[in-house]
Amino acid sequence: MATRGRTRGEAQSHRRIKYDPASGNWRTGISLRPASATKIIDAASAAGMSVAGLLDKLIEQMPVDSDGRPILDARPKDPESEEDQQELPLVG
Repeated sequence: MATRGRTRGEAQSHRRIKYDPASGNWRTGISLRPASATKIIDAASAAGMSVAGLLDKLIEQMPVDSDGRPILDARPKDPESEEDQQELPLVG
């Protein structure tokens, strides 16, 4: 969903993250689509957790690649890079 020229979930290039984790707990205000909000609220409730606790646990267990990107991010690093290309097996 585009919002003021941006797609929901994309980083805002003019607003870099400037947080020092050593300074303590980080509070964030986020906007979720209704379906996502319902899903996280229901999941937290079923797990007997708060939404913040569930998000913290999910982040703690989130797999990341060597660049720190979540594995669930299917976008290639560089569309021109052969590193992201895999050779297909020969058939026949």
